[in-house]
Amino acid sequence: MKLRPGSFAMAAALVTSGLYLLCTIALILAPRATVSFFSAMFHWNLAMLIAPVTWSGALLGTVCLGIGAGLIAATFAWLYNWLPQAGSK
Repeated sequence: MKLRPGSFAMAAALVTSGLYLLCTIALILAPRATVSFFSAMFHWNLAMLIAPVTWSGALLGTVCLGIGAGLIAATFAWLYNWLPQAGSK
């Protein structure tokens, strides 16, 4: 089985960007509740790490994270296709 690097990259970029955007919107709309939630989830006080979030910063972060995730996913797919498959002759 071969992976299509472009399709795999696009899927990873869209999912990662969507999750990042949801988290950022939650942080903008309800910063204390969001920080409390993630602090409880990671068992670590994240209140000291909070920086002000703007809509332009959220958009830029979404785009940059999506591009990065897409490049990493494309590399994974290329490497998967390049490596010999276990059990193949």
